[in-house]
Amino acid sequence: MGFCLFQHIDDPGDFVAVNAAQVEDVIDMDDDYMISTRIVFYGGKAVIVRGACESVRDILGKGAAIGLHNFDLHTFSGAFVYKAGKVLFKEAADVLFVQEVPPHILPKIKAQDVTTASHMVMEGKRQQLIVERPGVFAARANAKGKVPTLDIRHA
Repeated sequence: MGFCLFQHIDDPGDFVAVNAAQVEDVIDMDDDYMISTRIVFYGGKAVIVRGACESVRDILGKGAAIGLHNFDLHTFSGAFVYKAGKVLFKEAADVLFVQEVPPHILPKIKAQDVTTASHMVMEGKRQQLIVERPGVFAARANAKGKVPTLDIRHA
C-alpha cells in the first residue's frame, strides 16, 4: 500500500513516486534505446519509468507491504501567484503517483520562494501541485519513512 520511487523516462534526474496499491498492470516497453516499463493505474492513467519490468514488479511488491499514515503536506494556493501552505494530508491512499515538475517549467508556475514542485495525481482525475519532490512525499507518506527505490544501475 506504500509508495515506491522510480526514475521517470524523460530525464535522469526526474523521479516519480508510485502508489503500489493503485497499480493495475506493469508492461515491458520493448525499446532498443533504453530498458523501460509502463506502469498502468486503475482508471487508465500511466507513467513510463526506467528499469526492467521484473525489477519494477519486485519494487512494487516491496512497496505494497508498507503502510501509509497522515502527514503535513506543502501545497500551493492562490489565483495568480502561487504561495505554499501546509495542510494535514489524510488521502495518501487515493494518490496514484507524484511526478516532479521539470525545472524549466517552474518559472511558468509563478510560485513564490519555491525551487521544486510536483504534480500529485489522485483518483477521479484530481490533481494538486505540491512543493515536495516525489522522494520526500513518499518518505513522509510511508510508514517509518521507508521508500523502496529502483536503482537502475542494477535493474
